[in-house]
Amino acid sequence: MKYTILLLITTLLIANCCISQEATSRDVNHEFVVIFPSLKKDALFEKSLQWVNRCKSDSVVCDYTDKERGTIVVRNCSMNILRPDIRMKFTIIFGVNNENAQLRFVNLRPANVNDTVYAIITAPYHQAAQEQFKILVKNFTDYVNAK
Repeated sequence: MKYTILLLITTLLIANCCISQEATSRDVNHEFVVIFPSLKKDALFEKSLQWVNRCKSDSVVCDYTDKERGTIVVRNCSMNILRPDIRMKFTIIFGVNNENAQLRFVNLRPANVNDTVYAIITAPYHQAAQEQFKILVKNFTDYVNAK
């Protein structure tokens, strides 16, 4: 009986490991480049900063801005991914140059886990996040293009 229970538990653990694939480098690359042919660096930087301030909540922190380098770093962003009860945190790094904005979404992690604990984020979460990030980028693009 003990052997049967041990075999069953081992089988379940192995099956779970096979189902939960770790994300590959292709899965975790959440980088987008948007081209705005009519905007120069300063105007694009200001519009990007306005969009961040318009979208952020109390927990979101605009951690770093450098107008000369065209860099904005926004921490503690979060959204539901895959299911309404799964909230993920991430950081957005804006890189603004003449006529283009690069948005990188990094540090994707569960919002309900202590920040000192690192959980493995599997490929399905990154794939679902990629779709949500595309929506954010479209929202950003629409905002910048609006007069």
